[in-house]
Amino acid sequence: VLSGELTLDHYSGNTRINVNTIYDLEAARNRFAKYLAVTINYKQVNEDFIEQFKDVISPFKEDGQCPLIFYYHGEKATAQIYCAKQWHIRLSQELLSRIDKLTQHPCKIMYR
Repeated sequence: VLSGELTLDHYSGNTRINVNTIYDLEAARNRFAKYLAVTINYKQVNEDFIEQFKDVISPFKEDGQCPLIFYYHGEKATAQIYCAKQWHIRLSQELLSRIDKLTQHPCKIMYR
């Protein structure tokens, strides 16, 4: 992922990009993510699920800058649950895959 300024080269008539920063995909995700949305269903949530979720995200909390928001779907209501800053995470493909496998729903990175 490139970050820079796109301009018109008046001499040639072509567009030109002046690159300021080059990010790999993981760095771009972490730099531009607003939050990670994780969908969970009331039927999934029990003590085992909560412990498994903690185990999944714990290795990704170090240097974590991305807020974690649960989209909880209950039997009669839905809610957004915002996790405290201590549960902010560092995004990686491995983390996303682990969360998807555990929740059986694809998590979504919401960008700025």
